[in-house]
Amino acid sequence: MRKFTGVVLAGGKSSRMGEDKGLISVEGQAMVQASINLLKSVTERIIIISNNEVYEQFGYEVFKDILPNKGPMGGILTGLINSNTEDIICLTCDMPYLTDAVIDKLITYSEEGSPTIIQYKDRLQPLVGIYNRALIPQIQSDIENDKLKILKLLDEIEHQVLSLLENEVGSKVFLNLNKKEDLKK
Repeated sequence: MRKFTGVVLAGGKSSRMGEDKGLISVEGQAMVQASINLLKSVTERIIIISNNEVYEQFGYEVFKDILPNKGPMGGILTGLINSNTEDIICLTCDMPYLTDAVIDKLITYSEEGSPTIIQYKDRLQPLVGIYNRALIPQIQSDIENDKLKILKLLDEIEHQVLSLLENEVGSKVFLNLNKKEDLKK
């Protein structure tokens, strides 16, 4: 059976939110907890990528970015390097409405060793995906060359895209909460 390490990206600067967004409560729980809950049943181990030690309160290992200030690309690299499995399931901490059904579809659709991301409507969601340790040299090279966009990485490598429609998963599933106004909605 295929095994995964769950990687929660919680290392952003949260500059648009004004406070650490993974710790903000949405519907009674910290946003990061929603991501952790999704990973519990499908991963062997969960790690949180953040430079904020406060995340240790959730009971999982917290790793600081190996290469600081490199955005989600640096977070994925840190997750891959600290993974104890070949594949990771990567989730961002600011999508509290993701569902088990979406994660199950992602796992079922993906093939071992092949990076897999989701496309919802017309938008790619690279921070909800499966990545493989074989990508470490490519990601390191991209970061060294200041190529920090995950979508550019995906242009350079073979990968799979799972297309999901709103009627399959609902309208709020990929709602990304980055600003105070997003919370009010």
